[in-house]
Amino acid sequence: MRVPGFPSLTFRADSLLVQCCIAACVWYGPQDAAAVGLMYWLGRQ
Repeated sequence: MRVPGFPSLTFRADSLLVQCCIAACVWYGPQDAAAVGLMYWLGRQ
């Protein structure tokens, strides 16, 4: 999507930002899913 007046920025898939985001999702994803699942389970009781 191109917005007039704003330059388009390139986004490289091999950048450090992308690697850090992927690592954070892999590292914290299961913990967050377990915590949210536990809160949901406790809320349903």
